[in-house]
Amino acid sequence: RHQTIVTLSTIPLDDQKVWQLFCRAETVGTFQTETEAMRVLLKKIQPRNIEELSVVNAMDRPGPLNKKMDDLYANRKFKRQKTEILHESIEDILAPTYQTLVYQEQVMKIAEQFSGFSKYEADVLRKSMGKKKRELVIQMKEKFLSGAEKLGRPKDIAEKLFTVIEEFSEYAFNMSHSLAYSLISYQTAWLKVYYPQEFMCSLLNVFKQNLDEIEKYLNECVRMKIKVVPPDINISQNDFSISSQNEIVYGFSGIRDIGSDATKGIITNRPFVSIEDFYFQFSTLNKKTMEALIYSGCLDSLSPYRSSLLSFDADNRKNRKYKKSSDMSTMNLFNMEEIFKQNKKSQIQEFGTNDFEKMDKLINEKKYLGYYRTGHPLDTLQDKYKHVKVTQVKDLLENQNYLQNVSIFVRGVIENIVKRTTKTTKKPMAFISLSDRTGKIETILFPNSFDRFFNLLSIGKIVLINGKVLEDKVSISTVSILE
Repeated sequence: RHQTIVTLSTIPLDDQKVWQLFCRAETVGTFQTETEAMRVLLKKIQPRNIEELSVVNAMDRPGPLNKKMDDLYANRKFKRQKTEILHESIEDILAPTYQTLVYQEQVMKIAEQFSGFSKYEADVLRKSMGKKKRELVIQMKEKFLSGAEKLGRPKDIAEKLFTVIEEFSEYAFNMSHSLAYSLISYQTAWLKVYYPQEFMCSLLNVFKQNLDEIEKYLNECVRMKIKVVPPDINISQNDFSISSQNEIVYGFSGIRDIGSDATKGIITNRPFVSIEDFYFQFSTLNKKTMEALIYSGCLDSLSPYRSSLLSFDADNRKNRKYKKSSDMSTMNLFNMEEIFKQNKKSQIQEFGTNDFEKMDKLINEKKYLGYYRTGHPLDTLQDKYKHVKVTQVKDLLENQNYLQNVSIFVRGVIENIVKRTTKTTKKPMAFISLSDRTGKIETILFPNSFDRFFNLLSIGKIVLINGKVLEDKVSISTVSILE
């Protein structure tokens, strides 16, 4: 489209626009750096080169985060905390990471430099810790301390250093892996910066069978001010595509229950000048496909009255059910053609003008497209509920580390309810997926709240939830139904 060949191996690694994207954590869709936890780390560490991005990748695991290694690294980097040098013999080894252990390779070099290990012995130390073989770790500790003593290292520092290494080994990451990940992270971020439409369109095509992922990337398109044209019977291709106006056009393959055979037929026989034109050619489409086209709004440009279209299709199928012989089937099609050709009956008179209620319409759009096409359920909220101070889902997820056990209010529409029982007491509980305009979050209805609120909840209802943040979820204390 741009008449340009991009060779990833020649992309400059010092592009400031790309590093600014990482520092702003606008990394939805980029390799290894799109999760909420990673975006928190990116904002905290502010990587400005591949080496610092590698640190972010290495830190994004429970071990380093639980040990607050990310805070230690960031505080030392930005000089909010004094950098402690454990011993001058290993200063150069830890200098690139502000005297913070980040990689397995650093452990191996420290063992060689501080205690005189051979490369083989250093690798044995790494393996013993990684596999948590306690007896072998004890043997290696004795060797580490005796080797340090031979080199004249202070005993207290040697013991402290080994303790640091031993704790670190629980979550140590391989630098070669981390750097490789980071290079790909950078390359995908570069594509996002310089070819945003193509990058987002490709993501939508890769994840076209996953409606949750589609919703995430469509929300990112909104943030990036990339227009996404809703699916249309006369415009959409099988896959997501880019129009001449530089807009992403929603593809048929991203719609639930529409198969490739139906798509090929539609693309081959269009344009359709009216709903009669379309229905005469495709009235024999299977029920699932026709419902998907109607509910998703693909036929809105021909007739926006989805309820009437669905009723017409249901009546037509009922009539066909009793006319199974080939002659009768031919007559049925002939009669339909005559109806469509009657000049005195317009499209509106023929198909009706009934549409679904706003909420029903939105729920079906979400079911078939993964997003709300014509609005959001919160648009229907009465003014009297809008004064309540709530935390947006996006803000909650991005700041979850600072909100643990904090009581908050979240407002949204229920998208899914999964009932479970606790493992020990077998009491009922439930997981409720809740979304607002900024994202989706899982909330938990524990047994102590289950009996009071569960029967009030159903998919599509708008609720105001008060609860405490537990990792990336909210434990429900109270629920209010917002009508």
